[in-house]
Amino acid sequence: MSVKIKFSLPTLLLAVAAILAACTSDSDKPKAERSVAEAKVVVARVNGEPIYKSSVLRRMRVASGDDIEAVKLDPNRWQMLQDVATETEVMDELLLQTAVADGMTVSAEEAQGFLDRTRKVTGEHAFVEMLEERGASEDAFRDFLVERELISRYKDKLFDGLTVDEDALQGYYEGHVETCAVPEQVQLEIFTFGVRETAAKIHGRWKGGESYDTISEMYMNEGEQVGRRTR
Repeated sequence: MSVKIKFSLPTLLLAVAAILAACTSDSDKPKAERSVAEAKVVVARVNGEPIYKSSVLRRMRVASGDDIEAVKLDPNRWQMLQDVATETEVMDELLLQTAVADGMTVSAEEAQGFLDRTRKVTGEHAFVEMLEERGASEDAFRDFLVERELISRYKDKLFDGLTVDEDALQGYYEGHVETCAVPEQVQLEIFTFGVRETAAKIHGRWKGGESYDTISEMYMNEGEQVGRRTR
């Protein structure tokens, strides 16, 4: 089964002009300074709109997580991650342009709400650090959040009700095994408690043979109030 999507925006007929710069890191510079410099480096253009090195690298870091340094040591894996990140940035830019051409908008109240929620979730200190790392003002970051929302809304509209049969999915997977593969990893969930007696009681139950899932489910709410981390 094949799915064809036709964009109505005439300028979408223009393909990405060129890849203009490699997405390699400059580890000799401070992190904030590198981010500002990377924000000015154009790696591709979509209908004249630039795709910046900083955006591609940020997507690569999100995709690889704490494994980013290990990925850098494998040229093939790094190139694959870079290609996928660049392709995704290009597709998102196409979706954004089409959403705007389609008349989709985000109100000023909604935009401010996105910014306020991000600040609340990350915490003020981490929020300020994030802006410094990006080399962005609050207004610029608010615009970024609006763009992400428009992309998300257009994706929902584009793919609403779209179905793909199992054979098509299997065929895609077999052609993109390396992209779909997840490296072996260990996920550790840690519940922290402010009361030593509670922690000791839980440890005793676990030593007594109760399953971790059962215990964690019973104490999840209490644990999350003081902190829950996934490593």
